[in-house]
Amino acid sequence: MMRLVYVNGFLLEKQPHWKERARFLADVRTTLPFYIFFHDRSGHFPNELNIKTLHEIPRPRAHMPAFADLLQRLIDAFILRVLESGRRVYVAYSGGIDSTAVMCAILRSDHFPRLKRERALLAGLTGRSIDENPEFFYRSVSKECEISAIDFSRIGDPGVVYTGGEYGDQLVASLMIDYLQERYGGTDRHLLPWLEGLNDYIKSGSFRPSSMAHFESFAETAPFPLRNSLQYWWWFDFCTKWQEIYFRAYRWSRHHLTEEQLRESIYYPFASVDFQQWAMAHMADADAPRDYRRSKAPMLDFIYAYNHDRDYYDHKIKIPSQRYTGRFVYKNGVREDFSSIWDINTGLGLFT
Repeated sequence: MMRLVYVNGFLLEKQPHWKERARFLADVRTTLPFYIFFHDRSGHFPNELNIKTLHEIPRPRAHMPAFADLLQRLIDAFILRVLESGRRVYVAYSGGIDSTAVMCAILRSDHFPRLKRERALLAGLTGRSIDENPEFFYRSVSKECEISAIDFSRIGDPGVVYTGGEYGDQLVASLMIDYLQERYGGTDRHLLPWLEGLNDYIKSGSFRPSSMAHFESFAETAPFPLRNSLQYWWWFDFCTKWQEIYFRAYRWSRHHLTEEQLRESIYYPFASVDFQQWAMAHMADADAPRDYRRSKAPMLDFIYAYNHDRDYYDHKIKIPSQRYTGRFVYKNGVREDFSSIWDINTGLGLFT
């Protein structure tokens, strides 16, 4: 049976011949294009390492349900599946907007009374999780959930299924807005035509000039005509960062899981086909948001409908909770110190 080798967000369909991580990186850097360090789900950029795509990009749908209806429907179905299988729901609760929206959907679900009665709702968190939204934590999370420190090593345990707010940023381009506004000094240049923004990147030295044609033609893979830099970089993030996020938590698991077992152990509603299609329709039809908070309006509306916390709704901003763990430091899907590329000694992440 062919082994699938997990390389920090990548699945290689054959084991690399390189015997040392340093040599592996040196070979990749000297023989392959720079963009090998991300995996493009659209298939536009070359895939010399034969990386397997776990989540194909679905075809867009013309008419999508409202965000609130879709999230509640998916969470209701998820809870019922978990309960019927005799397992428990483990919420990776960062306290951020996305994980709070998922938690609200769980707490307002028709199946929540049974979930609580069977003591089948766990919340893993850090001190930062409480700091982000203390009122919601003390009024709701601490009263309704069994609380523990976040522990991703349990991914793959037969008794739990992980969920959380991962991929929320990829749906609404919220991090792209933050990044582009910081890059352009808080201006609205992220709303200028995408080709102009792409030229800015080339001139700044972020990409090789010889790669310009690849990045220009990448726009043709989008599900709708791209109008501005925000849409372009949303689509780039949507295609190239998706798989790295999927492995972000699993890389700390104590289990060696097959692809099927991994899908049974983690469920992110925002990663579903339905929400990917919702994101395509949302980014195509909506006026481009001018700041982070407005990009998160669907999530904030959902949370407000549950807790009616006007202060949170009006003033909540992004706190990058992942950054505070000191371990989730990525650049184009690869850790900046390259220490987690592939652990030959332990075989971390090998699939069989």
